[in-house]
Order: sequence, then structure tokens, then C-alpha cells
Amino acid sequence: MFRNNVLFKNNRSGKISKYVIILAVIVLVIVVVIFFYAMYLEKKAYRPPVETTHSNDADIADAGANAVTGVMIGKTAGTSEKNSSASVSAIVPENKQNASQVPNRIPSESLQVPTENTGGSINQELELYFCPKENCEQVFISKIQKATKARCALYDLDSKGLIAAFKAMQDKGQLTLLLEKDNMKDAKEAKLVFSSDKNSNLMHHKFCVLDDQFIITGSTNPTNNDFNKNNNNMFIIESKTLAANYDKELDYLFESAYSKERTQTTEVVINGNTYRNYFCPRDSCREHVLAELKYAQESIHFMTFSFTDNSIGDLIVQKHNAGLNVSGVMERKQIDDWSEYRKLKRNGVNVLIDGNKYNLHDKVFIIDGKTVITGSYNPTDSGTKRNNENILVINNAAVAKRFISEFNYIYDEATRMNISLTDD
Repeated sequence: MFRNNVLFKNNRSGKISKYVIILAVIVLVIVVVIFFYAMYLEKKAYRPPVETTHSNDADIADAGANAVTGVMIGKTAGTSEKNSSASVSAIVPENKQNASQVPNRIPSESLQVPTENTGGSINQELELYFCPKENCEQVFISKIQKATKARCALYDLDSKGLIAAFKAMQDKGQLTLLLEKDNMKDAKEAKLVFSSDKNSNLMHHKFCVLDDQFIITGSTNPTNNDFNKNNNNMFIIESKTLAANYDKELDYLFESAYSKERTQTTEVVINGNTYRNYFCPRDSCREHVLAELKYAQESIHFMTFSFTDNSIGDLIVQKHNAGLNVSGVMERKQIDDWSEYRKLKRNGVNVLIDGNKYNLHDKVFIIDGKTVITGSYNPTDSGTKRNNENILVINNAAVAKRFISEFNYIYDEATRMNISLTDD
């Protein structure tokens, strides 16, 4: 009898242990499912754009060799820019308010706004080019060849002509180059000396600081595709203040993956025009884009490669509902479940899918025909919170006019393609 009781207790203990093990397995499975679901949500929230800017020599075959037709703002030049009646709704009346009168949306850390004069007349501080219509590659190469020193942070690099110009500068000991770790192949093959970004996320910059005085920046990666196929903007600004900011950003990138120190002097007035620049993630680019868009009173026009930021999309819908003239063109390959495209369409915003069979790679907002936001920053969570990025806010009516002209060209091209997606 005693033996049977022992056996009964042992059997019951064995069953309890079995139930405990089963319960533990169930809990473990639930935890694993929750973990991977959380990973999925994070991936969805921070989905980085896929940039297809790299190419081989064959990519240039159908690109053509354009002459240098970019203009220095304020000077006349033989640039051809389409501005047909099909896009007249995208054009806003020119606002006569001086750009320097536009108030700063988010105060600079600096108590005093520096003022610079480049020595010429007003609007001669910036050269602006649109690829592939204009020969951005030759402009970039020419600027490097004329400079005595260059410090660059580049997401991608495969232009053989530019690599050769960098190599010549490197031989003089005057080149500092940082590349995104996934895009080093061509620089290695050319035996170019460079450093690679160590962060797990993207070092997405596309800028060079020349002679501590000039900046080459914009949306353009110095690659065959971005120079010769994709829609991009590239500009050269003369400003010691802005050059120092970009130089400091490069120092931060060499020191560590990110710096938490905000940019101290974000605003500068050059020849009467106000420029503000910010770096992500430390300056929160999203907040500055939102601040500028909230200030819009007449119109917003945008050209975006990847656009997944809900807050920026919501504000654009609000501005449309408030009666502003809102129009946009978005890269078709980036329109998916995360894109703001369908939300904008459902709410009546005039947004088209681009007609370039390659990429619309611009990251541009044009506000009231007088303010331009551009740079490396795509309006995405990754662009705001993870990637190393930069934006420039330019209050210059002459610059905005040329961006509106480029917008009209891209809008017309999208209209001719007549591409549309359903809300499914």
C-alpha cells in the first residue's frame, strides 16, 4: 500500500512537471512571437529607402553628354528648362517679400546670426545644377580640380572621372574622404585612400567642403546613375559659416557614429539671403521640415525619392485641406505599404508618380515659391532617427524659381507617362 502511494505521488509529480514544461514552452513561444512581431513593427517604422545609384560603365551609354548649363543664381546663362502649360497649376506667383525678412522657425543655438558677403552682387553665392539635364559630373570634377583641399562624406562613389580627380588631390596630401561601408568597391579598386563609416545604419551624406569656404551638396551621389540617369539637384555654396558646419559634421563622423551635440550656428545670411542647415539625427531634421511646412501660406511643391513619414504627410494633407496649392511627384519604385502616396491621393492631394524610367532621386520641398528644403534627407523615420543626413533650408526667391522650373519639368514628364496606382 505504501509503495502504491509512493508510485501515485511520483506519477502526479511527473504529470505536474510535464505540465510545467508544457506551460514554459507555451510562454517561451509567446515571448518569441512577441519579440519577432516587435522586430517587424520596428522594421516597418524605420524602413530605410533603397538607393539604386551605383552603376557600371554601360549605364552611361544612353545618358548622353550634356554641356555644362548650370547657372550661378543672379547671372544669366543658356540653360534650357521646360515650363509648359500642362504644369501651370504648379507655379505660384512670385512673392516679393525679401528672403531675409522671413523669420527663423526654430531658433538657432547661436545668439547672433552671422552675415556674409561673397564680394559680388546679391544672389551670387550659389551655383545650382539639375542632373541629368546638366553635366553635374563635369561640374563636380572641375570644382575638385580647382580646389587645393577637399573633405568629403559620400554615401556612394563610382564616377571614374571624379575618382581620378580625388586621386590627384590625394597625391598632394589634401584629401579627406569618408565613404559608406557598403559602397567602397570602386574607391578600393582605384587605390583611393579613404575611411569607411563604422555605424550599422547609413552614412547618407553627399557633400564636400572645399578650401574651408565652399560646399558641394544636394541629393546627388557622385555615381554614373545619379549624374546621368536619375533626377537630382546639386549646388555649390560659398559660405565659411556653412563650410565650418559641414566640416564639423565630418569630424563627428570620424570621432563616433553619432554626435548628440546640436549644430550651434544653424543660420547665416549671405548676400541678404537666409540659409539654415541641420544634421540628422542630432538636429531632428523632421522637426525643421515640419516647422517650415507649417509656415506655408500659399503653396507646397515636393519631389521625393522615399516618403514614408506620417507626420509630414499629415501636415501636407492639412495644408491641402486649408486651400493651399499642393502638388508633388514621387518615385514609383518607392511606393509601397509604407509610402505616403496613397494617403495623399485619397485626400485629394495632387501627387503624381514620376515618369523617369530610372529614379526620381530629389528630396525637395518648395514653399510659397520662395523657400527650398533639400539635401540628403528623405522624409522617413530612418532619415530622421538613424541615418547621418543633412538638410539645407534656403530662403532665396531666385533659387526657388529654378526649383519650381525643375518641378514643372518633372511634373510634365509624370503627366505624360500618366501613371497611377489604385488604393488597394
